[in-house]
Amino acid sequence: MSEFEPGPNGTELSKETEKIAFALGVPMAGVGYGIRRGNYLFEAPLSYYAGSQDTHPQGWGLSPGYGKDPLGFGRPLLGSCMYCHVGRELVVDDANNLYKNPPIAELKVGCENCHGPGGLHVDEQLKHIPISGKIDTSIVNPAHLSPRISDDMCIYCHEFGEGRVAQPGKKFEDFRPGTPLLNTMAIFKSRPLMGWNMMEWSDEMAQSKCYRASGGRLNCNTCHDGHYTPTAQEAPRFYRSRCLTCHKEDSCRESLDKRNRTTPPDTCASCHMPKHVAPRFVMLGTQGTSHRIVAYEGEPLPAAVTQEQSPDPATGLILVDKSPGTPKTTLSLLVLLQAYQSVLVRSPNRADLRMRYEELLDRLAKSDPDNALVLSALAKRELAKQSPEGNSAALSYLSKAVERGSKAPQDYMILGELLYRSGQRLQAITISKRAVSLFPYVPNSYENLAIYYMSIGDDANAKEIVKTGLGIFPSDSNLQTVQRRLEDHP
Repeated sequence: MSEFEPGPNGTELSKETEKIAFALGVPMAGVGYGIRRGNYLFEAPLSYYAGSQDTHPQGWGLSPGYGKDPLGFGRPLLGSCMYCHVGRELVVDDANNLYKNPPIAELKVGCENCHGPGGLHVDEQLKHIPISGKIDTSIVNPAHLSPRISDDMCIYCHEFGEGRVAQPGKKFEDFRPGTPLLNTMAIFKSRPLMGWNMMEWSDEMAQSKCYRASGGRLNCNTCHDGHYTPTAQEAPRFYRSRCLTCHKEDSCRESLDKRNRTTPPDTCASCHMPKHVAPRFVMLGTQGTSHRIVAYEGEPLPAAVTQEQSPDPATGLILVDKSPGTPKTTLSLLVLLQAYQSVLVRSPNRADLRMRYEELLDRLAKSDPDNALVLSALAKRELAKQSPEGNSAALSYLSKAVERGSKAPQDYMILGELLYRSGQRLQAITISKRAVSLFPYVPNSYENLAIYYMSIGDDANAKEIVKTGLGIFPSDSNLQTVQRRLEDHP
């Protein structure tokens, strides 16, 4: 895949060509692509859309996340993205896009994603060890799990919420089927998200009479078969048969003639689970199936909202993967800090959540003052004051965050800029060189370091770092601008 900048008379001012390393997705919906630089993975800027089930035309289009920023081949494929798209990724650090070599142990989502590690099961089968009891506990069978624990395997990828935070000491890929998802990650949102399916389903389904009347027994496996995906032609009959496991043929009050005039004809979903544009993918026009299971189109939401769908009075947030009916869940304050940060990015005008976040940050500043996440958050709060005093305090906080091993590239770059502004140019160079070493595929770190070198008259090192940066990111406009400045520099 290539990206180029057109020049006058059909020339190319710059061009970057990258080899496709991985294809991610399913042909019936769309396929995205990943590129590999060393052990770092990045998203390619173009995806191929099937155009079969949505209003996006068939063919090539910008990949998700490329609608506003000219990211080129610089958008990192984080571990927190990849675990839903491959069978088993080998992540070094979830906060960045660094992987082991090879980066992926199993390409396709496969058996172990739902049944758990198979080593014990294979070993016992090869040794012909008899099963003790009625259930083979050497492997996970979702049919033997409670509805919610079974659903946790689906929620793992299909319930995104407004914030997903790994539990302390855990990585997202540590989740094992048959265990509560909350042991590995906490998923948060600030309000019910209706009509956000493909990544959200629980709020819609929980509003349906089918779910409420079943006492929560209706779950993903009631209608979906992990071993079989029906084709577009098979789907109407397949899902109609699922409805008829609870309902009867004569439950429908519409005449057969009217039912046969739906598209597709005489299928429950046509009337009770209509298609709608999924807001998360509205730029692509992607449609999904409503999981509200309404009695008729336009049916109002039920007056009662379940406790599971209401924000916790203590936090103002909904914990999506909280096990129903369990006592109050105690969460790490650091997990809550990251939850508020994620939610507030999506809902910046929520003054109530902002106030809770600030109060929590004050608590953590006293109880965990040396934590890099806390120090980074304190620095951002000081920077928001836009004052010399705030900048000075932020510099102090970020210096400590970096000393304590911050894994956020932004912390290093902001610290370098603060040092540069305060006249500490050699220190700015030192911290920026460290950023380039730790995060070699973040283009801004090369740009900043070159500027700092220029500020002390070291054009030779500035040219070298720009050359290195453009060797990795040949289409980066900021690096090209610095290069032109160097060429014009006396």
